[in-house]
Amino acid sequence: MNKNKKVIGLILSVVAVIVIISCIFIFKTANTKSFSQESVQTLLSNGASLHSFKTDNKSTNIIINGNLDETALIDLSKKVSSMKKAPENINISVTNADSVDLNSFYTEGLTLTSTINTKSKSADISSFKKSELTKDYEMKVSDYKYGDIENTDKTAIINISSSKLTESDCQNELVVFANIVKNLNSDLDNIIVNCNVSDKTYSISTNDKNILKTTQQYKL
Repeated sequence: MNKNKKVIGLILSVVAVIVIISCIFIFKTANTKSFSQESVQTLLSNGASLHSFKTDNKSTNIIINGNLDETALIDLSKKVSSMKKAPENINISVTNADSVDLNSFYTEGLTLTSTINTKSKSADISSFKKSELTKDYEMKVSDYKYGDIENTDKTAIINISSSKLTESDCQNELVVFANIVKNLNSDLDNIIVNCNVSDKTYSISTNDKNILKTTQQYKL
């Protein structure tokens, strides 16, 4: 008899746990907003505003005006990716200007971007820093490993990696590297170099030599 009571008690405990978990899931689902222009706007604060919200067959592109920092953009990316019916690919650009050219490496006023993949629950967060190049800079790094090379509309995108490149030298180093490639390929209008160093990717463009783009991936 006692044994039967213990079995019944165990079953009731398991049922109670299942009911509690189900209630929590239903509560969370009911309180999760669907992905839309209006729902994204409600997530913005500290003077930030939604400049544009456009969806095509491949992704949704969101442009935000305001002074979001990297931590705020990561938090926003996490919340957006968790929305119901969120598309697989979402691109967020943060700018202090009136517009952003999504097809260019950099547009004046652009401060941060987030490239979100909701399927993998990850976001590539990029920042843009403007600084002057060192005159007559000579390359110091020689351990570059070459990856893929893409050619699109007279623009070559070169992916490389290095274990010795430092953040303090990377902009000068990559610009010199890109200039050498461009001088050997006069038919190209622009060279973009992406260099992986540990967990970050540093990028430059010969059309925007004073801009260093730094990208790091975060799990959401």
